[in-house]
Amino acid sequence: MIIDARSLPDNDQIEADLCIVGAGPAGLTLARTLAGHGPRICVIESGGLEPEQDSSVRDLSYGRNIGLDYFRLDDARGRGLGGSGTRWNIPTDNGAAGVRLRPLEPIDFEARDWLPNSGWPIDFAHLEPYYARAAALCNIEPSPPSPDECARRDGAWPLPLDRETVQTAMFQIGPAGVWWGEDTISAISNAGVTVLVNGTVTRVEARNDTQSVTGVRVGTLTGRTISVAAKIVVLACGGIDNARLLLMSDEVARGGLGNDHDLVGRYFMEHPHLLAGVLVPSHADVFEKAARYQLRKSGSTWVEGRLAIAEPTARREQLRGFVVALHALPRKGTLRSLELQDTPTGGEIAAELMLSAVKRRVWPYDARSRLRELAADPAGAMRTLRHQVSRYRRLSEDQPRGQHAATSAPPEVFALNVMAEQEPHPDSRVLLDWRHRDAMGQPRAALDWRVTENDVRAITRSLELIGRQIESAGLGRFHTPLHPTLPSDRLKGGYHHMGTTRMHTDRRMGVVDEDCKVHGISNLYIAGSSVFPTGGYANPTLTVVALAVRLADRLARRLDEGAF
Repeated sequence: MIIDARSLPDNDQIEADLCIVGAGPAGLTLARTLAGHGPRICVIESGGLEPEQDSSVRDLSYGRNIGLDYFRLDDARGRGLGGSGTRWNIPTDNGAAGVRLRPLEPIDFEARDWLPNSGWPIDFAHLEPYYARAAALCNIEPSPPSPDECARRDGAWPLPLDRETVQTAMFQIGPAGVWWGEDTISAISNAGVTVLVNGTVTRVEARNDTQSVTGVRVGTLTGRTISVAAKIVVLACGGIDNARLLLMSDEVARGGLGNDHDLVGRYFMEHPHLLAGVLVPSHADVFEKAARYQLRKSGSTWVEGRLAIAEPTARREQLRGFVVALHALPRKGTLRSLELQDTPTGGEIAAELMLSAVKRRVWPYDARSRLRELAADPAGAMRTLRHQVSRYRRLSEDQPRGQHAATSAPPEVFALNVMAEQEPHPDSRVLLDWRHRDAMGQPRAALDWRVTENDVRAITRSLELIGRQIESAGLGRFHTPLHPTLPSDRLKGGYHHMGTTRMHTDRRMGVVDEDCKVHGISNLYIAGSSVFPTGGYANPTLTVVALAVRLADRLARRLDEGAF
């Protein structure tokens, strides 16, 4: 059942066994996994069934960046059924939007003595069966196919590099519509789950002793207030808003719920991204040899390979997670546009958002302002348009990746696009901006994203090692202007918000325990990448879904036992 919160009477109350705050991949996974199990489930979503059709809804995500230059926070988060999943736009079959999926590596769960504050209270083997279940929910293969397995399917072999130094990491591309399409709405509605849309949770209600919570307070943009009383509450509203909501819930807990040790909001992590330079191939057939590293279909699965630092080398060199994508460029003249930017330009962002809206067959609520941005930065808009047209052309099934139509200029270089792991640092954090409030009267988020010198050093060293392998194999030369003192403000993010309610068995070191329960509070849980102690190099979504499936199993047992 779907209810518009704006249609309910003021001061109305809903009762549930389980209240899930947020209808993104984490929250929807919980609801879908537990649906039909017996409990009364209420999912609360700040947006509507369609993503952000109202500018006032989007404005709720507005905030300030007070650290490294970063995306506008209302661009970096999504509201509406599907959450930030509505922003995924990797083109696949017939232009359908896709999302990049891969598990974390076993080493990512370890406490690495060269990476401060690393280590999960669970290991890869423990999470592996949940990854398989998550893959089924995401409509991908149970585990990422190996490069050799993909090659046997489609003939695109990995580059001949020393596998003790460099490995080929395969990413699967799953359908983004799993999280926001009509099938999702039907599945939830038919399973007896109550979905409250256009209702924004403004506070988690706790008992005076703060040892348990009683539910949440919900506001609407029409001025109504609603209460949801629940036996168990799960926050699943993203790496920024999970922390923000805990911090705002300070009526009986000074500094916010779960914040006895001033940890809520700290250890914010991203995957630092960098356009690091180019690979100039030694001969033309390198483009065919590198077909494995382009987005392509392998059997029935869309995949993309990236070059990663192999675990033995990561241990020996004390490096972090690191992958580099090789994106073929059609001509050397494109080199002039390869600027090491910290964030995309206004025209690039506006064009990306407009194209994404067209793919979803919706008209953006802020179309006028986006069109003004396009007019002010036509060069940026054209860069985005050329990039998207190029991707669609090469995804045509009758033109395999690596082969180029006679009418298009052949590629001459590869752009080197880096995605890396960063150190979890307590000063990188989400705070409340008490000077600026949203339409609900709540303080907005302020993001102080930081990286360390060691993060930058690890990126440059990883590129150096991969470049040497490429050159030793006679494949070409890396041209990168990087050096160990690369200014950190040349890094940009990937819309991956992690770490702000980190998982740890010790409440002095983490906000949630190994079961994702907030320390010291018996019935408050958190789902999503905010619980990640470290981020690895893989996109976080598959791990988010796996952890949500795991949490659903634990909540099912607790609800069965009536242990509240």
